[in-house]
Amino acid sequence: MKSLPKAQVVGKLPLLACRACGAIASPTGPTESFILFQAKTDTRIDLVIFDCDGVLIDSELLSSGILMELMAEVGLPITQQIFRSDFLGRSFASASAQAEKRLGKPFPPDFNLQYRARLLARMKGNLHAMPGTHDVLRAMSVPFCLATSSSPPRLAVSMEESGLGPFFEGRKYTSNMVPMASPLLI
Repeated sequence: MKSLPKAQVVGKLPLLACRACGAIASPTGPTESFILFQAKTDTRIDLVIFDCDGVLIDSELLSSGILMELMAEVGLPITQQIFRSDFLGRSFASASAQAEKRLGKPFPPDFNLQYRARLLARMKGNLHAMPGTHDVLRAMSVPFCLATSSSPPRLAVSMEESGLGPFFEGRKYTSNMVPMASPLLI
């Protein structure tokens, strides 16, 4: 990553570089969290769009554990590496199609419903915002919103359990709300 002169620490979040606005992210240590720096340049930032899972909400281990557990139960065991390559950051429909292709076996018809039910149940009481997220959102001086490939029910539980709901009231979007999601939301 390129370094930018006169950078200012805005807060800690697991974010990557934003080439469009000049913001950069730098690893802070073994936790793989990042410090977001905002360049002090004439670059104007009109909007910050946050992803949810793994960025604002610490949900990836919870989600992967449930998915891997359920897949093993139905005879489709996967590794953490396959989870990361086929599921991470994708909608369930896109990810399951990739996994079925890789494994050569279809998911049972009710698999998606079982997965979502288990995940929502386990999220309650076990889901938290990433460290520093509340502080970063309170300090934001530009408009921001949330875009995610999570289902609306999962997003609702995520917002409630993490305490982030008030920050994103009226400005959270799921991939099923748009006719063609970004490749990053698929």
